[in-house]
Amino acid sequence: MAIITELPKDAEEGVRELLWELPIKNGPRYAIHLRARHEIPQLTLPISEVDFGTVVVGQRSKRYLRLINDKHVPVEWSFRVPTTKFGVPLPPWEVPFGITPTFGMLEPGQDSIVEVSFTPNAAGAFAEKLALRIKDNRQSAVIALRGSGSALEVNITPTSFCHLGPVLPYQQDPPCRQELTLENPTDHPIEIYSVEFDSAYVTEEEMLREYDGYDEHSIAEMPLREVGSSSWPRLVESVEKARAKSARAAQ
Repeated sequence: MAIITELPKDAEEGVRELLWELPIKNGPRYAIHLRARHEIPQLTLPISEVDFGTVVVGQRSKRYLRLINDKHVPVEWSFRVPTTKFGVPLPPWEVPFGITPTFGMLEPGQDSIVEVSFTPNAAGAFAEKLALRIKDNRQSAVIALRGSGSALEVNITPTSFCHLGPVLPYQQDPPCRQELTLENPTDHPIEIYSVEFDSAYVTEEEMLREYDGYDEHSIAEMPLREVGSSSWPRLVESVEKARAKSARAAQ
């Protein structure tokens, strides 16, 4: 014999009791005391607010949060990825805040770590509340996220154009020159190079075109580089291996 208790989702938590008299034909009556504890699945967030501070546009900052299930019932949660009006998920460059993974389940007493990220796509302040939907619970667990995007920029003087003046063909002395003043008004170091004449830039662009580590959105996440440092070791190693494999196959 199975005894099942059912309550509506909006019922309050607590203990439910019932004194059930079990009649027996041609026999005594037995009183059975039934007790059930009603619990609503819920996530506990030790930290419900995250401030990413200032992040350069195009870079990504990550934080890690703990989700705890201190209830006596399993908790199944999910995050709805932002979509267009047609239900298509927005590309990552249009979504400044994200969470990984986007769903999970915790048994009673379990906890797990999730990653929340901030990738500003423009300069300015960003704020959003990420709602983690919980099965069999009308209330979501909410994480408040905020951060600021800072764009790299350089002030150039003169701002319009450089007038070099007339010069004879193949004339070298005196040389025709015009000085430019570059100013970094930001709080971040900036590396400046010429896309036409910098051989390191040209080499790196070739490797980026050959790199096969991009995701389905043609995005590859790399660690930040110090200004003036060489290319990413992961990129160089991957491309060199691919080139060596192609060379062996061509022999």
